[in-house]
Amino acid sequence: MDSTEILATLKRIEQNQQQALSLQAEHLALARSQLERNEARIQESLELQKLAIRRQSRLVLSTLPLILLALAAIGYLILRYF
Repeated sequence: MDSTEILATLKRIEQNQQQALSLQAEHLALARSQLERNEARIQESLELQKLAIRRQSRLVLSTLPLILLALAAIGYLILRYF
C-alpha cells in the first residue's frame, strides 16, 4: 500500500466514525425524548391513582355509615321479632 491508499483508507475510517457519532447523537436525542414522555406519563398515572384513592376513600367514608345504619336496623328487626 502506498501513502495515498493509506490516506484514503484513513479518511474513510474518519468519515465512518463521524457518521457513527452522528447516528449515536440522533439515537441519544430520541432516547431522551422518549424518556421525557415516559416520565410525563408516569407522573400523570401517579396523579390519576392518587385521585382514584381519594375518591375511593370518600366513597367508603360516605357509605360506611349507611351500611352500619342498615345493619343496625336489621339487627333491631331480628331482635324485635325473634
